Amino acid sequence: MIRYVFVILTCVVFTSLQAEQRLPEDEYDCFIVPSVLADAGSPVRGVVARLLVDRGDTVTQDQPIAELESGVQKIMVAHAHARADMSSELGAREADLALAKLELARIEDLHLQDLAPAQQLDESRAREKIAQAGMEQALENRALVQIELQRSTLELEQRTLRSPIDGVVVEQFISPGELIYDEPIMSIAKLDPLRVEVVLPADLFGSVQLGGEALITAELDSANRLTGIVDAVDAMLDTRSATFGVRLMLPNKDLAITAGQKCIVDFLAASADNSANTDLELAEEAE
Repeated sequence: MIRYVFVILTCVVFTSLQAEQRLPEDEYDCFIVPSVLADAGSPVRGVVARLLVDRGDTVTQDQPIAELESGVQKIMVAHAHARADMSSELGAREADLALAKLELARIEDLHLQDLAPAQQLDESRAREKIAQAGMEQALENRALVQIELQRSTLELEQRTLRSPIDGVVVEQFISPGELIYDEPIMSIAKLDPLRVEVVLPADLFGSVQLGGEALITAELDSANRLTGIVDAVDAMLDTRSATFGVRLMLPNKDLAITAGQKCIVDFLAASADNSANTDLELAEEAE
């Protein structure tokens, strides 16, 4: 049994050493940045009426963050609502159609008794068709009014600017009273998770794999080592600097890690820790 355990440990250690040789053997400088940095803007031109959040406030996706002047749009919505609620035209066309059908039925009955000429019957049928067309036109107008109401409502909703992501407001570019069209009003950073950006030399290309772990030491909290997961690796080298980029994701649920600070990333340490844990687990299973 002891010999069997020794063979297993030897194989594991040899495999671990091979894996370590394929990983970067030094620590590299990195930067901790927000996973998303979005500049919230406006889809329409207008004057800023008020800002609903301030720098440093936490916001959620679709939360209102600013409002534009919208007096005209509110009047247009009220007008569209009033037109949509009007039923007089449709009621009149329904009454015309009902009357035309009664008249046609009466003339047809008289015509069967040879009491109404064919010309009168044709005229009655024509009036019934005209009334039917008027009814269809009223229904079409009602549908157009509903569409106009939807358009006016959407235009009014566009005057309320909303956050595109969950995050924290990090900068404001516009103040109330200013005209805005195609420029951003504020910048919002998503701080959970964070991104860790690191640049590696060309001779290490292919050594870092997606899903791999690395230990990260932040500049402002060097006592605690954090674990990041490799999220992206450049598929080609930068010809000018002979380097390639690697991105890691760093969980930050309690927002305890400050974005924008420098850091040091160590791929080899994380690999060694994982290998040691694996060796211990295999040894325990063998026993």
